Amino acid sequence: MPTSFSPLAPQNPKILIVGSMPGAASLAKNQYYGYPQNRFWKILFRYFDAPFSNDYDARKNLLLQNGIALWDTMEACERKDSSLDSAIKNPVPNDIPGFILGSPSVQAVFTNGAAAAKMFRRHFSKSLSQIPCRAMPSTSPRQRMGFEQLYGVWKAALDEFLAVS
Repeated sequence: MPTSFSPLAPQNPKILIVGSMPGAASLAKNQYYGYPQNRFWKILFRYFDAPFSNDYDARKNLLLQNGIALWDTMEACERKDSSLDSAIKNPVPNDIPGFILGSPSVQAVFTNGAAAAKMFRRHFSKSLSQIPCRAMPSTSPRQRMGFEQLYGVWKAALDEFLAVS
């Protein structure tokens, strides 16, 4: 049964972005959003007007320097022969409420994709009703939204809490 990574978090995060569960490529690389076609990192590097990098330390530093924490809604799940969220069975939730309690600087939670949003609503929406939650379109290449449109949606949500131009 695959397990998610530990949270990646700066000292005082402003936003917590949660995915569902790392896919096979991410698990193999031991990296959040490690699948090369996932657009997560491209969106964030562009948003912060930083030169894109494939270096994972540079990617982590981009988030940490800009007040963004990263985690997954699921601690573990069953998912046979697939990285698809639709193949997830028996999800075990992470302690998102505990993370928020320990990080009172978090102003919002963004869910990356439908599976993360569904898991968040099912397990955390009541206990975290005081925190705004934005159900964001997935950065996965399976998301048919073009990059410019996807970036625009993410930029608008990030602007609401980070106010970076």
